[in-house]
Amino acid sequence: QREVVEVRSTAQDCTFTQWASAISDLASFHSQKGNYTQAIETGQEAMGMLKRKLGTNHQFYNIALANQASYYAARGQEGDYQMATSLGEAAVKNLKKGTQEYASALNALVVYYTQAGDLYNASKISAKAIEEAKKHLEEDGIGYAAVFNSQAIQLAKLGNYEDAIEYERMARFGFEISGVRNLPYGKILNNLATFLNHQQQYEEAIELLEQARTVIEKAVGKNHPDYLRCMGDLSTTYRISGNLEKADELANESSAVSQSLNSSENIKYAKSLSN
Repeated sequence: QREVVEVRSTAQDCTFTQWASAISDLASFHSQKGNYTQAIETGQEAMGMLKRKLGTNHQFYNIALANQASYYAARGQEGDYQMATSLGEAAVKNLKKGTQEYASALNALVVYYTQAGDLYNASKISAKAIEEAKKHLEEDGIGYAAVFNSQAIQLAKLGNYEDAIEYERMARFGFEISGVRNLPYGKILNNLATFLNHQQQYEEAIELLEQARTVIEKAVGKNHPDYLRCMGDLSTTYRISGNLEKADELANESSAVSQSLNSSENIKYAKSLSN
């Protein structure tokens, strides 16, 4: 990608916007590798170029702005959530409504408000964000599933399980319309069941965890932390719903898997013993 940036900086048939776009893509790659500070610095360069050439009202500039907000939120240093919120608000204000970019930015803004502790504004735009994302689910089911899942987790951390359940159901729907049944799908089922537990909806939670168990086992096998987590959550749910025999059976199975992995000192093994 650095080579693409270099070529586009001098190629006569390359537009200034294409050059800036290549730099923006480079920032995205830094972010995907977890190099958020580098992503922020590179993204800032792309934004500066787009601002000078296209102005702050152009769609391309505001897409870059929304991306920059996500890098700050992912880094999570002091003041980063506030910066992400500020940039996210600016992007939502100027992005063209009805587009995938607008829907993604609006959903991301719910997360930024939540991370910054601004539950009032998070709740205020939550319903609108869901409606906007629903319009594009069939175009990018898995992409929006990831956004919904992230929001659900943030809301659950703050004890807002009612909204977390709504977001996680949409995340599940995004995967289901795509037909993909992989590890992330299994983890979404697991998360949804966990949120339902907090609302004492044990019957549906058990059904979802049994589904998650099958999906995760098929994706990564039994000797995997996510499978152990699912088993532990399933055991706990059976226990609190009154089925102690089934809970004990699953807890013993989970313990056996942990021991076979030589992981008898980790937290998942401790949880299985506790169950």
